[in-house]
Formats: sequence, structure tokens, C-alpha cells
Amino acid sequence: MVNSSRVAIIGAGSVGASIAFALLLQKISSEILLVDIVSETVEGQCDIVVITAGAKQKSGESRVKIAENATHSYVLGEHGDSQIIAWSSAQVGDKEVVAKEIASKAYKIIELKGVTYFGIAGCVSMLVQCIVLNQKHIRPLSTCIKEYDCVFSMPVVLGSQGVERVIDISLSEEEKNKLRCSASTLKSICAKYL
Repeated sequence: MVNSSRVAIIGAGSVGASIAFALLLQKISSEILLVDIVSETVEGQCDIVVITAGAKQKSGESRVKIAENATHSYVLGEHGDSQIIAWSSAQVGDKEVVAKEIASKAYKIIELKGVTYFGIAGCVSMLVQCIVLNQKHIRPLSTCIKEYDCVFSMPVVLGSQGVERVIDISLSEEEKNKLRCSASTLKSICAKYL
């Protein structure tokens, strides 16, 4: 056990249970509170609260999801149909092939396995570890980006205080325009529910 931190997970479905399992395997937290509805008992009692409640994603369904960062580049904006890859700072081979593969990866996993929650659990476990151990790693996370007046994924420094700062990466004008379009897409989706 790394320390005496507490983690609360709201949502005891497949994603929440998988996150709890991943945290247990990696011995990141001394206590895990797993609840299936929002409860006031979580507030003020836990160091980290993970909210997983939501509907299961279906094949072909667009969804804002956790970033995938396996190409030595950053996937920015809404992760799915309107995401952009910062190619001007990327180090990969065939960029078009990689972009299509990353954008459709969740759909392919759902098609083959029916679920993506094990990958989500692994990512969340790693993020909790960054916070608990104050590792100050650079990770692509959704946060408020004032320049675009939107919450979406950008590289950030993650430590014990959560997102400590946004990393400014160099983008081409084309990438900036695509990021504006991604922000606009996200705002449109959010406007339906506000």
C-alpha cells in the first residue's frame, strides 16, 4: 500500500467495478468506497472521487471518452468523431492510418469484446496513482480550456492537487481550426442537456 489515501467510486456498474479492481491490484489506495448512487457520505471523506455513472456505449455510438495516447502525440478535443491529433508535434509513421485507427479504436473494441471498461479502469488507476503519489506526470485529460471556452482534452501536469497546469503545445493553424471545430461540437452536445 502506497499510503492511507481514500478513493470513492460513484457508479458500481462494469466501469466502476473494474476501476476498483484495478486500484486493488496496484495497491494504490488503502480504502475504496464503491457506491451505486450519489451519496453525501462521499463528500469530505475521500481524497479522490471517481464518477463513472453513465449508459453503456453501443457500437457506432459517438461518445466523449478517455484519451488514448499511444502514438507519441496528443489526441485533443472531444475524443471520438471530432477529435484532432497534434501531428505537428507527432512522431509516427503513416499519420492518416494512425489517425483513423485511433479514432475508431473504441468502436473496434466494442465490436470484438462488447466492452471498453477494462481499458478505462487501467487508465483511471494510472491517473489515481499520479494524484496519490504526486507524480506530476503529463497526461491528456479533459479540463477547462479558456481560449476555447470549453472543457476538452489537452496535455496537463497531474499531481496531488489534480490538474496543476495545462501544457501549451505547438499547433499548426489547421490543427487550431480543427480544435475550434471540436470545441464547437462539444458545446453543441452539451447544449442539448443544459
